[in-house]
Amino acid sequence: MKTFKEIYGEVFLKSWEREWNYYGGHLKKPFENFQEEEEESIQEECMDFIKNYLTLGGKEQVRLFKFINKLDLYRLQHIISTFFLGIYLYHSLCIVHCTIDNEINKILKKSKIPSHVRIDFTYIWFLICLFHDLGYQYENKKKKEEYSSFFKKECQEYLLHSAEGVPEFYKNIVEKYFNYHVRRFGKKEHGICCARVLFEDLCKIRKGKEESKTNLYWGKDLEAIYNYVAWIILAHNIWYVKKGGMDAYCYEVTELEDLILNENEYKITLKEYPFLFLFCLVDGIEPVKRIYPMSLDQVSLEINNEKIKLQPNFNNEIPKDEEDLKGWLGNVYKCIDWLSKTADLNNWLTKTEIKKDTDTDTKKEKTKYSVEINLINN
Repeated sequence: MKTFKEIYGEVFLKSWEREWNYYGGHLKKPFENFQEEEEESIQEECMDFIKNYLTLGGKEQVRLFKFINKLDLYRLQHIISTFFLGIYLYHSLCIVHCTIDNEINKILKKSKIPSHVRIDFTYIWFLICLFHDLGYQYENKKKKEEYSSFFKKECQEYLLHSAEGVPEFYKNIVEKYFNYHVRRFGKKEHGICCARVLFEDLCKIRKGKEESKTNLYWGKDLEAIYNYVAWIILAHNIWYVKKGGMDAYCYEVTELEDLILNENEYKITLKEYPFLFLFCLVDGIEPVKRIYPMSLDQVSLEINNEKIKLQPNFNNEIPKDEEDLKGWLGNVYKCIDWLSKTADLNNWLTKTEIKKDTDTDTKKEKTKYSVEINLINN
């Protein structure tokens, strides 16, 4: 097993830089010393990384860009951690790498982007990850605006094309799910807001720069990539429920039956929807947003070609000091909550189970809990 600190340390090696630094510009690596730094310094470092990355790609005019400064530190760290964890899994798991490369070949064939333009995993992944949670400012406003009213103001020129990279039925449920979310939770759904605004703004930027003489490519065929990215972001926070119970009933009365699953049924698979599967997986298991504040050596990950195993590394020794005990209990609770939320992937994404392991290599027998996640469900 490797801790997340070891994983990110590996990804930050010079030999990996081309795999995550798409534009090859100067970017200060976040997370290298975030345990030792002051919180304010970490926040600035995270904001700078996201801003500088998007600016290198000429995307600083996207409306979502201004929301970067308003995000909480844990959300900024989560965005960056999700980005690098996905990079690591893509390059470490042959089954993920091959399936996604096949998907990219299909996208490029369909979009007819010139062969000299580098559209690869890194390009699509950074667009998905670095933007995916920037729509939270729309959600946080908590103004009860339904779909047609909100997007009539926000997105007037560009409508998403046909659903790509996600199940086809998503096209028919977007408005219904958005309105369900507003009525049930009293706020807009950040993924749908982000996707629609991002697609419109990227298309506008592309059109404005199409004739400009820069090192970046701005051909109209890029809109197929923007559309693909937008659908992944749009879909990532649309939740499935199991048949039976109040949630399923609510979905039935709001005509969201496509999001109701039978036992052991999964509609998002690595084979059919590789980018959506990987993104939902990484967004679900990434530990920073659950265990905060945290050290990157608190969680370990082990992979083989068809399974991922995650394990918290909290100390089993119960402190005697009252203050130390409070901190220890808080940390244990967060780790257990993270394990529980990760195991919840079993209900909608892929087969997942909590494992109980006994470590007998030490003088005292220790019980360790982990989560095992299947990448393929036969």
